[in-house]
Amino acid sequence: MDDIMRAGGALLPVEFQGESVVTIGRAVLFGERGADLVVNCAPFGCMHGNITSAVFEQAKDRTRVPVVNVSYDGTGDNSVLGAFMHEARRRRA
Repeated sequence: MDDIMRAGGALLPVEFQGESVVTIGRAVLFGERGADLVVNCAPFGCMHGNITSAVFEQAKDRTRVPVVNVSYDGTGDNSVLGAFMHEARRRRA
């Protein structure tokens, strides 16, 4: 947890309570540890999802991996995610 908070705290103050710092920290660590893609999936209208999406857009160089921000409303439409999975497979090849 210390590593996650340290990584997330580089992009968002640790005092910012809630899951945003944890979400950002995990994405940064995934990128550092070789992930090809991170999917940031949040319920439609979720404040923490909106915050992390904005931070990821501003910090693309820090995450070292593409981050797909998906707002999910329960309809089952995953066409955006499919396109990014294709990109992840292409990067791995």
